[in-house]
Amino acid sequence: PDPESLRQSFLAPNIANNNTIASDLTRQGCEWSMGMNGMTLYFSKKERVSFSVVHDEEVELTKTKRKFFSRWSSFIDISKATISKTMISVDDNDGKKRFELAYNVAPCPSIFSRTLMITFFPRYQIANLLQQPLFVAQDGANVHHLIPSQNWVPFHWEDSAMEPKIRLACHVDSKELWTQGCIALDQIGITAMRIPTMRKDKTVIVQVEVRLATKKQNSAVVVVIWSSIEQSNPLYSPKRITAHYLLLSASCSTGKQ
Repeated sequence: PDPESLRQSFLAPNIANNNTIASDLTRQGCEWSMGMNGMTLYFSKKERVSFSVVHDEEVELTKTKRKFFSRWSSFIDISKATISKTMISVDDNDGKKRFELAYNVAPCPSIFSRTLMITFFPRYQIANLLQQPLFVAQDGANVHHLIPSQNWVPFHWEDSAMEPKIRLACHVDSKELWTQGCIALDQIGITAMRIPTMRKDKTVIVQVEVRLATKKQNSAVVVVIWSSIEQSNPLYSPKRITAHYLLLSASCSTGKQ
């Protein structure tokens, strides 16, 4: 790009002095750090881009957090605008963790319509509509994430070799406090789940819905968790129409009833 179109002067002084950023700014074909969300302009003749995910992980020996970089994704064609969100995934360098994202390519509004804007979203976002925080984890993984009350978090897979299922918990002090059943994020639908608590005489029943996100939502799939109340219609309502008494049982994930 010509010097008049560069935005290097928008960098903060502490960022501009970074040797890595300074090196990137000398490369032909890109501009860095425009806007609050880190907007970057690309001038690619092939109209294809690739990305890597930067994430913080705790180092076990020092108990400090450091930045890690995932592998580079496959190339994305940005030559044409896309109406729907397109899925793409990229694995971590250790090949275990997987980041699943969605993106779309849309023209900018008004006089900037000749410029295409590429927006990245998490593929999954989990919304907690309960009046208490929740913990979520991939089924079989040892890492869990906190979802504050009335809030949502993006979700990625800790182990790409495992099935795309999650478990819920109100407390993480014991394995028995996690839900017995799992929620498959690759299947659209709604179900009811029981979450054990610290008190044996108390339990939490929640409704969990996996649905496609709307165009305005910042993800491709939304997992909504809310509390069941007596006034609401139950998910299952058995009714006896015979003169005989019936006993109902449900199989647990362990095979017991």
